Amino acid sequence: MSWLPVSACTTACTADPVPTVDAATRRRRWLRLGVAFAGTGVAALRAPWTGARGRRRLVVCAAARVLTAAGVRVEVTAPSAAWPRAGAGRGPGHLVVSNHVSWVDDLAMLTVVPGVPVAKREVGGWPVLGGLARRTGVVLLDRARIRTLPAAVAQATGLLRSGTAVTVHPEGTTACGVELGRFRPAFFQAAVDAAAPVCPVAVRYRVDGGASTAVAGFLADESLWRSIARVVRVRGLVVEVH
Repeated sequence: MSWLPVSACTTACTADPVPTVDAATRRRRWLRLGVAFAGTGVAALRAPWTGARGRRRLVVCAAARVLTAAGVRVEVTAPSAAWPRAGAGRGPGHLVVSNHVSWVDDLAMLTVVPGVPVAKREVGGWPVLGGLARRTGVVLLDRARIRTLPAAVAQATGLLRSGTAVTVHPEGTTACGVELGRFRPAFFQAAVDAAAPVCPVAVRYRVDGGASTAVAGFLADESLWRSIARVVRVRGLVVEVH
């Protein structure tokens, strides 16, 4: 499958030293993450019985709880007049496109633009978070079956036409954040078909002291839990949304 995007980054990209928290803080974070994931599971069960606005609220709250529990802070830099207001009900929603570093990206973006993300099909199988993704209408793309791409683009088009913001990572894979991969054009067609504006976003990670870091990267074939454990250890991790 030569068309399938593959990043050249590996976990070696995260080898640079970063400030870490002590063992007691790590234990508290894991405990809080357990509580946050339990709350996400409850939200997934409630999602089918709520309206679209209620589902968005469930997703935003779940994302914020997980980020807070993991010790991650979100900073937004944007002209207030230009930032998309999801669900405003006036015209099509924004297609929000950004680089892709980590699973943290999508949680951070959800707290800023409470729309619908496009995610790889495997996300639907993740414990707890996958259940919420399936039940709240996340666009799940099977990257191994290119024939499913037109249907996913059509789903995104319909959401944009309804006034819902859609968030997509056109690189199609995660990288360490040092270099920007090629932006694939497929989901831009959804914006064309829906006559929707495109909002470009840059995501960057830094730690205490202002140094950029790849520690949040979801790289190579590592497990989600290994990536989460690395994030939990970091002190002062900030995801910047520009």
